[in-house]
Amino acid sequence: MDIFIWVILSIIILNIVLNYFSKNLDRTSNTMEEDLTTFIIDKSSNQQELDTQYPNKITLNQLKIEGNKCWIPKGAPITISGITINNGMIYFGEKLHTQNALYSRQDNCLINPKLKVAVNNIEYDSETLPYWSSYSDISPQARYKYLIWLSKGAKDPNIDIGYVFLYFYGLERRLFLEQSENDADNIIDEIKRLITIYGNNNSVNRYLSNALFLGEIIAHKKPSFLEIKINGYKREIPIYIKIYIGTKLKNNIKLDSHDLLLWFCNHPDIFLRTPATRLRNEFIALMKIRINNLDYGSNILVPKKNLHIIYKSCSGSFTVDLSSIINDIPDISYTNSLTQKIQIIANSVMNELENLSRFIGRNPDSIDSIKAFSLLPFELQEDYCTDNIKAIKAWILENYNKQNNITFFEIATKILNLNNIKITSSLHKEICQSLKILGWDMVPYPNEIIGLVKPEMRILFIPYNDQNDDQINISPSENYMLTLIELTLGSYIAHVDKNSLPQQIEYLLERIEKFNHLSTSEKNRLYFYVKWLKIQEIDFTALIRKLKNLDEDSKITSANIAVAVASSKGQILPDEIKALETIYKSMGLDKQALFSSIHSLDKISIHEGIESYRQKINSYSVNSIVCLDSNQIALTLQDTAKASTLLANIFGDNDEIIEEENEICEENILFVGLNIKENNLLQELLTKTEWSHYEYNELANKHKMMPDGAIETINEWAFEVYGEPVIENDGNLIINKNLIK
Repeated sequence: MDIFIWVILSIIILNIVLNYFSKNLDRTSNTMEEDLTTFIIDKSSNQQELDTQYPNKITLNQLKIEGNKCWIPKGAPITISGITINNGMIYFGEKLHTQNALYSRQDNCLINPKLKVAVNNIEYDSETLPYWSSYSDISPQARYKYLIWLSKGAKDPNIDIGYVFLYFYGLERRLFLEQSENDADNIIDEIKRLITIYGNNNSVNRYLSNALFLGEIIAHKKPSFLEIKINGYKREIPIYIKIYIGTKLKNNIKLDSHDLLLWFCNHPDIFLRTPATRLRNEFIALMKIRINNLDYGSNILVPKKNLHIIYKSCSGSFTVDLSSIINDIPDISYTNSLTQKIQIIANSVMNELENLSRFIGRNPDSIDSIKAFSLLPFELQEDYCTDNIKAIKAWILENYNKQNNITFFEIATKILNLNNIKITSSLHKEICQSLKILGWDMVPYPNEIIGLVKPEMRILFIPYNDQNDDQINISPSENYMLTLIELTLGSYIAHVDKNSLPQQIEYLLERIEKFNHLSTSEKNRLYFYVKWLKIQEIDFTALIRKLKNLDEDSKITSANIAVAVASSKGQILPDEIKALETIYKSMGLDKQALFSSIHSLDKISIHEGIESYRQKINSYSVNSIVCLDSNQIALTLQDTAKASTLLANIFGDNDEIIEEENEICEENILFVGLNIKENNLLQELLTKTEWSHYEYNELANKHKMMPDGAIETINEWAFEVYGEPVIENDGNLIINKNLIK
């Protein structure tokens, strides 16, 4: 007999356990939640069948009476175990039955004041709550944590999600089971707030979004904007999406791109690759653009089968038939033809985003870089311009409008975020390309530089609006490059006299208009090039190295160009003759040839002081004379073979320059004609008027130079430029500081 009683009791206990878990299995984990739903959709279901399914249920009226007694409305303060909750919207009391009153089960959400609450938060942080928690079942420490969270506005983003659901159980009961019209608006607003804070959790987002949409229908409110989200696998289309799309189809409302994409992204049969999940916003935006180009939203076949909805609470404590609220809404669950068409578009869009997705995958911190921006499809670049890109664009525009002098180092640091970089032609090209992506161009291009680019070299911003500029950058014509040499030499001579610099630059600009052999794009580019030459003096040290290596014909061509530019305005100043002398000397040409070339030109006014130069030059021995006239210049420039050689020698690959030249480009050359070591030595010598031999030898060793050889080289240079030595080596070294100003 005892065994029989024990068996009966075991069966009863087993039934209780199975019944409990059968109601709550769908919330056992965040992962399992995605495969389940809070709704039962069955055309034959109705509330009467639900009532017969649970014969021991108490009536809805009884449930509402109990609910009204326990419900704390919004804004009504209540103190529980010394903790005051001001926001309300909770159930407080000792009795609040569930819909199925079997075994006298109380609702999960009921806060029973007779249950123990811990007096502090000791050790409660280690306790987590399952989604099907009940206030009566959790520990006193967990109750303390829950009440504290409620007292602080239920907004701590780091709270265990189980507490959020425990709070939500009460909201959904009041909204759907008791259907309190007075509280509906406040509950709907509260659900929205919870989604805003905790919606990143898939379970919270799914359950609360379903409740929000249906709650708005019950309250006769316009449904909230449905955001398109790209999550993992879905077992079925969420019910609120079915209602939203189905209602539009029922009322013959055309589906826009947002509606179609909302339907597509929530369909269980779609396939999305990494570019769509990694670049959610970009994928959605580009999909809308592509869908807008097609008329998929019209003439959609409306399904014949309608929706019947039963709301099964998240807490598992009640079910409600809502079919009467939505009348004859077609069920889109069984329509696949449209999503198959959109899948084809999605495949194409994912291919377009593939390169950007891979770049971000390898460089997750570079989402706001110009490289990432360049990989965006063109249609997205304006709307998806990051704050960093906007800041760079604003910086460029500001400097362009103010005509500020920006250095190459500044632009490299700003655009590519590089410091301590080795400046090469490749880097120069990368900056040019980056600027074009941002809608800007720069002067100079890499192929417009003689020598290496210096960090302190100024650059000029110009708007990028001519595709022909790309051809000039990639493969400029010989005519363009020869004109570039003429303007470069002209700029060097123009910078000799700072007072007349504006006039000479203006003259160079006027000359551009007379170059009929150039295209309009080439003329426009040269116009900005001369503007750049006005703010950036040519590194003549680098030019000298190039000129020294020219063959004889190319040297004569360059000399002719220099003299032609200097004499083109009708007069030549003594300082300009000095500059021409330096050019001739650097190429090993005789200065007598320079003087003869100048005087062979017609209508050239020799400025006061030229006679002293004539006498000086005439005193030199005459080895050869370079004759010059306008016809000779024209013939020389038209000689393709000579032109090609000249360009190859002057505008060669600057990245191949030896390390010593790289060091030179990092310094300021004050004394043209001396190398960097000689420049630095002379600069230090000029700091004193007298040096002992011991001091001088130490200084020469510091600059890694032979003491006697350095004196000879510097004095030879001074004789050529000033007509007398700068260093007197008689006992101590005497420095003629007045000679060099």
